[in-house]
Amino acid sequence: MDGLLEAPLNAPKRLVCVNFPGFVNNVGRAIEVLGGESKISRVFSNSSYRLEAHLRPKDVESIPLYASRSHCCGMVLKVRRRKTPPPEGSEEQATTVQVVGCVTVKYEFSGLADFQFLPAAVDKNPGASSTFRHATSITEPLSSAALVETDFLHIPTFLFCRSDRPLSFRAYTKPRVDRPVSAQFIPYSEDTVPLAPIKPHEHIFTPIFQQMFEDRPVWSTQAFYNTVQTRVGKRKITRVIIKKINKTLAYMFSSGPWRLCWVKRGYDPRTDPEAYKYQVLDFRSKRSVYRGKPEKVRPQRMLSAIGPTVAKPSTQSCSVALVRKDQGAGDAADDYETHMYQPGTKVNQGQKLFQVCDVMLDDVQDKMMDGRVEACTEKDGWLSTGTMDAMRTVLAQHVQEADLQQNPTEASVS
Repeated sequence: MDGLLEAPLNAPKRLVCVNFPGFVNNVGRAIEVLGGESKISRVFSNSSYRLEAHLRPKDVESIPLYASRSHCCGMVLKVRRRKTPPPEGSEEQATTVQVVGCVTVKYEFSGLADFQFLPAAVDKNPGASSTFRHATSITEPLSSAALVETDFLHIPTFLFCRSDRPLSFRAYTKPRVDRPVSAQFIPYSEDTVPLAPIKPHEHIFTPIFQQMFEDRPVWSTQAFYNTVQTRVGKRKITRVIIKKINKTLAYMFSSGPWRLCWVKRGYDPRTDPEAYKYQVLDFRSKRSVYRGKPEKVRPQRMLSAIGPTVAKPSTQSCSVALVRKDQGAGDAADDYETHMYQPGTKVNQGQKLFQVCDVMLDDVQDKMMDGRVEACTEKDGWLSTGTMDAMRTVLAQHVQEADLQQNPTEASVS
């Protein structure tokens, strides 16, 4: 066919295309910008890595540009044209084509370039223009004299952009409203407490809840949940229902001796000296301290070593509902957790909030009775200073003894 050239295709080489972000005048410097031959080979061998281009390779704080890997289908051709036409009768063609190789993978720098930070070297002569110098890595602490004599301003960058693609940002003009099932929190410094509502939440369990607050004006969340389970019988109740009903019957303190407890509306424990027994005992058990085992620390999720993330457009619309266990997911039997401490009870949590009246230890009850005072404070409530710490120490000793009795093989380690 006229106008077409034929080229043999015999086992062509497999090539990789790199769309370099600039004009290449020196191939050696272009390879140095990409990290060198060894780093380029390592990136090519792993499809999850992204190719980096440092505009200042010798600068330790140079922010690289990142190239994304994608598949393609192409060929590299070597075309030669004669400056003079071939002689008449010769079989030589004016244009020859040779297949150098096939390209199946390409790297393209399609992201945005982040800001580049350069240390400025200011000339001390008046009227002179500022220049830039490359940053040098500091391997040892600098003296105060060296910092004073430094003739350039250099503030290291502590955070770079996490994404090299534009992200959609939706600004909310309206303030966030409270959740419909959230409790009403007040700080300890609030002078007044919420009064009883005119119309409680209509539910079959509302009379049971009202009777519970008549029997006991202050409940911890776990104590209320466990008690209401015994009173409703076989009927199923979730924490969401408890929050909906208690929102109209009770409130919570965000701080102070009764924090995170359901308190009956209209009742102020700060004015009732008998509210000392409802105070919260914040107990935190360090199991590894007395069992001789180091605590396992979960490593924090580190940033990816292959560069910033790429914002990809969503291909489908989906809605994922995360249901927390304390929001009513699951059966009540699977969510049971004791709110009382009795001798020999094993505490499986690192932090546990007990009410003082629910700790069935004679030593704790005696210290509670001996530590009563006539004035209520935000830190200690109706108890004297140091009483809560003493009760916490007694409770920790009982928890340790109970744990060692249930694990006799580990008692020799402590």
